[in-house]
Amino acid sequence: MTTPQHGDERAILRTDGLTKRFGGLTAVDDISFRLPAGEIRCLIGPNGAGKSTFLKLVTGTHRPTEGTVHFDGEDVTDLKPHVRVRRGMSLKFQRISTYRELTVEQNLRVATQRIHDGRDATRRIDELLDLIGLTAEREAVAGSLAHGDQQWLEIAMAMATEPKLLLLDEPTAGMTIEETRETGELIQDLVREGMSILVVEHDINLVRQVADRVTVLNQGSTLMEGTVEEVTGNEDVKRIYLGKQAEGTA
Repeated sequence: MTTPQHGDERAILRTDGLTKRFGGLTAVDDISFRLPAGEIRCLIGPNGAGKSTFLKLVTGTHRPTEGTVHFDGEDVTDLKPHVRVRRGMSLKFQRISTYRELTVEQNLRVATQRIHDGRDATRRIDELLDLIGLTAEREAVAGSLAHGDQQWLEIAMAMATEPKLLLLDEPTAGMTIEETRETGELIQDLVREGMSILVVEHDINLVRQVADRVTVLNQGSTLMEGTVEEVTGNEDVKRIYLGKQAEGTA
């Protein structure tokens, strides 16, 4: 297993020996991970590699069997998910979970009310609508939006709390090639504004577009970590992941 070498003093997110067992199944196996502040990290691997379980451990949806999670210099292993959100962590889920019967603005107001009210909330909503290009759809019912627009709305909802760390679980699933490229540009803009971002993603083109570094998981463990070029050139990664993508089974 490759152990990340980034210094802890710069890590916005750190896990040590993180392990999760479900009965006799070990879904996440002794992962020690470092994400430096201001970095876009992509987390890739075949289906069943442990990627989504790892995110759930980071956000507190699952409690680890062993190991610890540190966020922004604080041990958050025992903190509830909503407390981690207040500390500055936010997650966009793999499945779209907007309030389909509410308007775009109402969805964003629900998300922003955790930290804003009144004019501050309206100003933040205006900023988010402009950022995702949905100002004209402000009064549209969320469930009526095209799939890509619903994905962007949910990203905006995750950003509404102005997190230090944004976790994105397959944010471009179901998007067109052009929508995926635009999502990559959005992710890069957010990092320039001061966020750190961890992206679980299957689309290797998005990974190439945005990733500063890539972590590869396989069978619950870290297979390797490196630049996009290092990862995509690795024979083991080609065998277990990139080859499966080419076959259409990733």
